[in-house]
Amino acid sequence: MTVSFFLLVLASILFRILGLRAGRAFEGRLKALLPRSVMHSHFATLLGEFPDRLPAFRGSALPMQAQALFFNSAACATFLGGLWAFPPEFLGAFDLALLRYSGLFIVLGAFVVDVAAFIKAERLTRA
Repeated sequence: MTVSFFLLVLASILFRILGLRAGRAFEGRLKALLPRSVMHSHFATLLGEFPDRLPAFRGSALPMQAQALFFNSAACATFLGGLWAFPPEFLGAFDLALLRYSGLFIVLGAFVVDVAAFIKAERLTRA
């Protein structure tokens, strides 16, 4: 394993940790907008029963979801960039190609789903 690949893996781990923290901040800010009696379906409850709190949601919680999306995407892109630019020596040609292309398809699919969820949340909260 080259030093460059190792550093890119460390960077992707750092991005993933930042994405997890932003996701927790999003959940915390969303829960803070609702009464304590709401235990699940926070977003649906916010839309249905508390439409007056939607501007606060757009201003405080939705940016955290955008940050989580960015950091998770950066983590995946950094790891895949390390696989493409500085491949580990212990992988054979077939294994490396399988890992590169399958990772690329999985990351692109997850990115599309995350962006679609963010756009849906943003559109539903637009007043």
